[in-house]
Amino acid sequence: MSEAEDYIRTPQLQQQPELDFDEAARRQEEEAITAAENFLSSINSVTLDAPKQILGKEFDRIGFGAIDDDIFRSLVIARLS
Repeated sequence: MSEAEDYIRTPQLQQQPELDFDEAARRQEEEAITAAENFLSSINSVTLDAPKQILGKEFDRIGFGAIDDDIFRSLVIARLS
């Protein structure tokens, strides 16, 4: 046992770098962040009227379109969204 302890304390073993087991996880995280940044930078435009286009048809189909009030229409669509 003392021989093993002496071997562990040899200068050659003391100079060995410690293993970094988290490097792979850190690399994966950096790659995911880069991919997300690339995706977000590739977005050219965003349309916010999708709920209005989709739910507006249903709004009219169930008969709410008979109420001629843009605020009411917007509130109902916002609530459904």
